[in-house]
Amino acid sequence: MLVFLGCDTGLLFAAGIFNPLFGAHRMDITRPDMMARVVGAWSAGGRLARPLFIAAGGAVAAFAGTRIAIGAVAVLCVLSIPLLLFTPAEPAPRTAPGRSSPRRSRRVRG
Repeated sequence: MLVFLGCDTGLLFAAGIFNPLFGAHRMDITRPDMMARVVGAWSAGGRLARPLFIAAGGAVAAFAGTRIAIGAVAVLCVLSIPLLLFTPAEPAPRTAPGRSSPRRSRRVRG
């Protein structure tokens, strides 16, 4: 029981640190004119992905057993580490209030 409480506390602590930091990073690398789209897509994607992965995990657990399902998730987590090692994106340039964005929009003039 103490192991479970320790792991759960550590997971909640890590998630509490990661979520605001990653949100700030996302805001730094997103152009101001695209912020609403990025936040909306991130929210919708997260709300869609969670139930799909829960259902997939339940299907694997029902088909192969609980221990194999947990082992498969552990293997997938370890295999996802190389995806985190790519070069980070550079922050979008900031502009002074009232000035236009340094990146030009693709407007068709005619």
